[in-house]
Amino acid sequence: MFFKDKEEYQEYLRKNEINEIENNKDNYFTWTTNGEIILKECKKKNSTLDVSKYTNCIGWCMLKDNATMALIKHPFGDIRRDLNKNDYYMTLYNNILLPEIANQLQNESARYYIGTEKEYKTKSYHKQYLVTLDFKHKDEKIIHGEEILQETDRDICELNINKLLKALEEYLSMQNCSKSDIKRTKQDFIKQSLFNRFIKQCDEHNHNWGILVNQKTNSARMAPLYDMECSCEINIPNRHYRKTDDGSINSLECFISQFGNQQWFKWYIEEILDNFDIEKALIKSKEETKTEIPNQYQQRYKNFFGLRFHELKQAYEKVYFRKDNSEINKVK
Repeated sequence: MFFKDKEEYQEYLRKNEINEIENNKDNYFTWTTNGEIILKECKKKNSTLDVSKYTNCIGWCMLKDNATMALIKHPFGDIRRDLNKNDYYMTLYNNILLPEIANQLQNESARYYIGTEKEYKTKSYHKQYLVTLDFKHKDEKIIHGEEILQETDRDICELNINKLLKALEEYLSMQNCSKSDIKRTKQDFIKQSLFNRFIKQCDEHNHNWGILVNQKTNSARMAPLYDMECSCEINIPNRHYRKTDDGSINSLECFISQFGNQQWFKWYIEEILDNFDIEKALIKSKEETKTEIPNQYQQRYKNFFGLRFHELKQAYEKVYFRKDNSEINKVK
């Protein structure tokens, strides 16, 4: 297709609702040879949006396309001082790999990139940052879990999954969301909870999850996963784990037992077992972020997720074999 001038081309894009920026990250990122985003050369414009509620965040900025907002934060935060060198880098690469693992477990995730700031008047780089694009759609507002609990008169430190689900349902009803929205959002919360358990996320406090609410349309959805550094057996103090009704924090069998009576959940676990592939996740994470995880950390991920996948498969077989036998005995 040919256009007589730039104005005609822009009018075509507007009428057909085509976003030429969305699928071309080079429009707002400039990269170093090792896959880091150069923040100075992006000509970013700092925003006055308040980030006081966000741990270790530097601030929001508008990137060089003048249309894309990004959040820039320090990696690892206060946990850095308690980590050995290998764990320190593991927290960094968690941000690169885990969004792909989340995708394989049918979860939407914020995508993180490694950024670096260019030294003033030199060609050297220093200070690594994490950069993530704003995941809110037009007219959406993020409501964090702790706000949902406050609005429903519950303890903001609550970590029982069923109680969190009840608070979520009550809050969505207060927002006049449809029954289908409420059902889908609750299912997505269960999926996020299983993902967190699968990666052994140990920072599940209620500011680390939320929903995106559009009050103009009375609609809502789970916010994409974010803040996943403290996963894959990173040892940190002050751990926060969601719990099943029996008090379990990491057992996949206990989790599947609690939600296994829901048919959609059984099918969901079966799809994960069919589709999970750590090798593909490593390849896709490099394609997306231009960052190659060093071999020693790739091997650590392969070992961790190989064992975790085996545990998930065992848990599935134990729970549903037990349920099948129970049904047979009832018939007898």
